[in-house]
Amino acid sequence: MDAIESRQNFMLYDGSAWKRGKDSAFALADNVARPSIDCELRNVDRNGRLVAVCGKGNQHTNAQLVRNGWALTYTD
Repeated sequence: MDAIESRQNFMLYDGSAWKRGKDSAFALADNVARPSIDCELRNVDRNGRLVAVCGKGNQHTNAQLVRNGWALTYTD
C-alpha cells in the first residue's frame, strides 16, 4: 500500500484544508495498536523502503487501510 503522507493536506469543496495525512497516520496507529501484528516482507522499493503485508490472522492491515480510503494499492 502507499499511505497518504503524514503532512499531506487536501482541499475540500468549501475551500477549507483537511489534514488527511494526519488522520491517515492516526488510522494506521489505531489499526496496529493491537497487542501484536505480523509482517511478511515482500520487497524493497526503489527508495529503499520495506514493502510488507501486515496483519493478525485474517485481518490484513494493508487491505483495511486501502478499503477505508487511508491508502492506495501499491503497484511497482
